[in-house]
Amino acid sequence: MCARAIAALVTAAALLSAFAAEPPAGAFGLGVLRRDGFIIPFATFDGRKWRHDWPEPKRDVEVPVTLDSVPARWFGPLGRRPTWFAWVRQDPPREIHVRQPDWFDAHCLHQIGLRTDYRSSLPPPRPDAQPYPKDGLAVTPSIQIQRIDIVGPGDLPEAVAAAFDTAEDKALEQRPPLDPPIGAGSTPRVEAIYAIDTGPASRVYYFEVVREYKRPALGCQLLVAGAGWFVREGASPLRSLGFEAALAGCDRYGLRYMLPLGAIRIGARLFWTAQWSGWDYEDYTIVEIKAKAAQEVLRTWGGGC
Repeated sequence: MCARAIAALVTAAALLSAFAAEPPAGAFGLGVLRRDGFIIPFATFDGRKWRHDWPEPKRDVEVPVTLDSVPARWFGPLGRRPTWFAWVRQDPPREIHVRQPDWFDAHCLHQIGLRTDYRSSLPPPRPDAQPYPKDGLAVTPSIQIQRIDIVGPGDLPEAVAAAFDTAEDKALEQRPPLDPPIGAGSTPRVEAIYAIDTGPASRVYYFEVVREYKRPALGCQLLVAGAGWFVREGASPLRSLGFEAALAGCDRYGLRYMLPLGAIRIGARLFWTAQWSGWDYEDYTIVEIKAKAAQEVLRTWGGGC
């Protein structure tokens, strides 16, 4: 075969490879950005729907040596991505770069992540801290992320109190009576509120609320923890988009707490991303905020014991 024909074949192969690597229109990937600079890819939007391709934590993992040796299927339709964009608190988004794949502890398991050149402005935690602190959200390619506000707890709104009471009654009905019976419950207390603007005069909120039951001789017996979504439209009162409650011991084992990461608009749809974690596990979840409900569309296991 002549040199000109070989050169033509090489050029054609390169063009075909480049074409095959082109991601679908509108596709992007999301990752949780740990304080030590690791990205944990947990979701991909392929232009039509959400999907999860990155491997979840295991007891034993085999770590690819370089980014080029990471199986392409782990990135879904995006292909390998050396450049990401970090959205950290109120800072402007910044470009960060993958150095190599590596592993880290994910509670009692091991997880493969992407070690980057990101450096946090906050002091590092203890190496064995679990869940390990997260600084924000990493995206690739660059897209706009809407920040989620942390609102001071304040008083318990009437709509939230009503939703809590209903969810609490349901949770208590599903549990056998305690012996001795539970004592008087405290006034429900707001522990966290997160919010985003969804329009010129509308705002969505996420509330975390607890009530403690105790008896004088026994102290704390039981906690009821509730959480859910609400929307305020104009001057109207808060309207519930879904609220649930769970029972727990006073050590709070088994309860889930949200770390909001950011919100994403895709056309007319709005998606809220967050980490939920407890004493010995964590997961990363995408929730679609709809007119009448908040619907979970993807949950990725982040490790546990």
